[in-house]
Amino acid sequence: DSLEPGVVVIDRDGRIELMNPAARRIMGLPASATEAEVQELSRVAPMAVFNDDGVPLSFAQKPIWMTLAGRPARGSIYGVSRIGDGQRLWLAANWSLLNPDDVESSSVLVSFTDVTEQHTARQQLAHAAAHDALTGLANRSQAVQRIADALTQDGEKRLAAVLFIDLDDLKAVNDSFGHDAGDELIRITAQRLRHAVRGGDLVARFAGDEFVAVIVGDIARVDLDRLAMR
Repeated sequence: DSLEPGVVVIDRDGRIELMNPAARRIMGLPASATEAEVQELSRVAPMAVFNDDGVPLSFAQKPIWMTLAGRPARGSIYGVSRIGDGQRLWLAANWSLLNPDDVESSSVLVSFTDVTEQHTARQQLAHAAAHDALTGLANRSQAVQRIADALTQDGEKRLAAVLFIDLDDLKAVNDSFGHDAGDELIRITAQRLRHAVRGGDLVARFAGDEFVAVIVGDIARVDLDRLAMR
């Protein structure tokens, strides 16, 4: 009861057998919740679970079933929805059998800590490292990586074309109306370019007034020419 990490024991049907006060607090349950209320509110079996990248895990990928299948999940980060308000939580969790000597009937022991703040900060840093601050578009490094990846892919992810686009006479705008006007022109251009391409394509700000559109997937030459004209 005095442990700082959350501790939960789950039976083989995905029902809560025990939940310590830290786990209740982290998951948004009131401290006064009875064991019956805990079991009613927090059934684990149907709960959506996400990997570190925010991708939903399939039934077989969920850590409880992996643990029951003899593959304990340790030191991984998972996303779940907090029971109290549905907010996404990120938990650093360890899953193991409560009784390893009785594999066929053992419950599952889970211990976890809330790393939502750190995970969110890391995601924000990763986003900043891959995006242009002025336009919100992908930056040069992300564009180059996308091109490199698409060169080795097939089908919908195969590289079809790379369009290099730059603005004419941006210096004249900056000189006549100031750099704030030039920045606004770049932002508006970024929005229009983003809406000009297809959903799976990537538009990036390459440098200054230069943009790149990475076109992926099958596209007929006539459609590519039409897209370039647009």
